[in-house]
Amino acid sequence: MPYIKKERREELDGLIENLSEELRKTNSVGDYNYTITLLLHKLIIGRGGIRYVSINDINGILTGVHDEINENVFIPYERKKLLENGPVSELDQENS
Repeated sequence: MPYIKKERREELDGLIENLSEELRKTNSVGDYNYTITLLLHKLIIGRGGIRYVSINDINGILTGVHDEINENVFIPYERKKLLENGPVSELDQENS
């Protein structure tokens, strides 16, 4: 869950902004993938190596990130486009 305390956000936001600026230079999906992967590797290493609990925590992190982006970015975008452009078929209307 990304809703951490304001004080902690302030500590992290500057670091994240600097990293984000660097990644935007190339805007390469590979650079983003590498960065996220290495951060997760560092989590595993920092916890003493590959263990079930770390793997399980990473799975939870990635699932949480996916769910958060899906709920707050992708779904609202798709609903907006559905309203703008209309449904693909009657199935869209039945499931909305």
